[in-house]
Parts: sequence; C-alpha cells; structure tokens
Amino acid sequence: MTDIVTENTVRQAPKRRLPDFGRRNEKIVAGLTIAPGQLLMFFIVAFPAAVAIYIGFTEWTPTSGDNVWGAYHYWHWFDGYWEALTSGSFWHAMWLTVWFMLVAVSVESRWALTAHVDGAVFIDAGTVAPRLGDLDLSALKTSYGVGVRLHTRTTTLGRVDLGISSEGWRVMFKMNDPLALTRSAHRTIVAPFVP
Repeated sequence: MTDIVTENTVRQAPKRRLPDFGRRNEKIVAGLTIAPGQLLMFFIVAFPAAVAIYIGFTEWTPTSGDNVWGAYHYWHWFDGYWEALTSGSFWHAMWLTVWFMLVAVSVESRWALTAHVDGAVFIDAGTVAPRLGDLDLSALKTSYGVGVRLHTRTTTLGRVDLGISSEGWRVMFKMNDPLALTRSAHRTIVAPFVP
C-alpha cells in the first residue's frame, strides 16, 4: 500500500504597499497636513500673546490716538511693570484677590450610587465688596442643593443639580466637574441601595 502525502502550502497574503504620495517624503506630507492647524493656533494663541507682551513694554493705550502698530512711539521697557510692582494699589488688589478666594467657599460631598453615577450634596457661600473694609462675613450669600453626576473612571460626563438660594430654585445641567476632582478607582465606593 502506498501512502499519499499531500502538502498544504500556506499562501501568504500579498504585502500591502503604502501610498507613495506622488513620490514625496512622508515627513513632508505630514508637515503639510498639520500646517493649517498650526497656523490657526499661531493666530489664535501666539500672535495675541506676542502683541500683549509688546504693548506691555509701551505706554500705548487704545485712546492714545495711534493704532497698536504705532505703540513703539511710547516705548519704555520695564517702567510699567516696575511701576505696578511698587504701587500700593497693585498689592492691595492682589490682597483682595487672595481674600476673595478665601472667602468664597464651595463644599461638595459625593456618594457613589453605582460605578458611574454619584449623588452629591453641596453648599456654596460667598460675598463681595468694593473694598476690603466693607466685607461683612455675617452677610454671606449661601446656596445649597443636591445633584447627580454621571462619570467614567477619569472624566465627568454630565451633572444635574437642583439648588436653592435667596433667589429661588434652579435646575442646572452642566457637562463639567464643579470642583475638577481627580478620579481613581480607589476613591469610588459603591454604596448599597435597599428599597
């Protein structure tokens, strides 16, 4: 008896050819592809920042009669910055800013209802005044309420809050985190719910 041996030849798939972009270098094509976005970012971010720095070295104002490109007539280097840093009103404004940050209070307590839904209770309090001496901490305006937060492990997708203050009730839907909390798995605790 004769054994018949058959060989199964495995055919390999044909190698895929990458596009040659008209025989252009891939780096050049990539650069040309992202160039419009980079130009847009330049004119939205870098150009206005450079103009603001340029104006900061001058005494030009919009009411000085010249356009912004003529601001070099009013050039004075660091004199404006030095004047601000040695001014009592500048440091008074800085102190008021720090004070207002300390006076405005926002507190929120969250409980995990499920893996991706949190319940929240919050209270906000704050006050404003034109001068530091006019601040009356006994006249803090407060608001409080409850809410629900929908989130993934790292991002808050949306929240619905029901709040009440001296101005009345308000329902708010937002797609951000009010306190910009960082999330991690060990901070999420699922609370049991029994009807």
